[in-house]
Amino acid sequence: MSDNQLLDFYEELYLDNLSFIYNGRFSDAITEKLIELSEFNIKNTEEVRKLRKKVSFIMMESFQNIVRHGIKKTDFDAKTTYPSTFLVRNRGKAFYITSVNIIDNKEVKNLKEKLDKINTLSKEELKSLFNKVLTSESFSDKGGAGLGLIEMVRRTGEPIDYEFKEVEKEKSYCYMRIKLKRLDDTEIKFA
Repeated sequence: MSDNQLLDFYEELYLDNLSFIYNGRFSDAITEKLIELSEFNIKNTEEVRKLRKKVSFIMMESFQNIVRHGIKKTDFDAKTTYPSTFLVRNRGKAFYITSVNIIDNKEVKNLKEKLDKINTLSKEELKSLFNKVLTSESFSDKGGAGLGLIEMVRRTGEPIDYEFKEVEKEKSYCYMRIKLKRLDDTEIKFA
């Protein structure tokens, strides 16, 4: 990263109330520590407590998606390194939780279809889909059936922004971002 890029990055984050960024290897062993590092102290109002629980849940799901569904270093040439990235930001009246990792191109179409479907459903339809998937036991060998994605949209009431960008013939970056908004017009204040 050049000095100019670093300055641009700093200026982008300057107005954030909270910024936490991790770039590197992800595993179950470090997930808990990363969540602890990104925890924060906010005023003790009922709504903020509920929001804090949502933020923690979305963070955990994002980490788990990276750990469970990202390509591991052992899955490709050891000389090639594709670190995963996680970012949580609080800017004004919203939190933004973003993850970027490498996935197999064979998974892109299915994941895109799931995200497109989930993003268009109403709260009631999401609940119905969640129960249907849960009872159908259509889990993948990596432990998921899209339940985490469904639950993230259910809990936030916001669609998941996403993008896929091919980096090699068999691999693509998977970018996902979800927004959590406050219900009132006040900014989140840190203690």
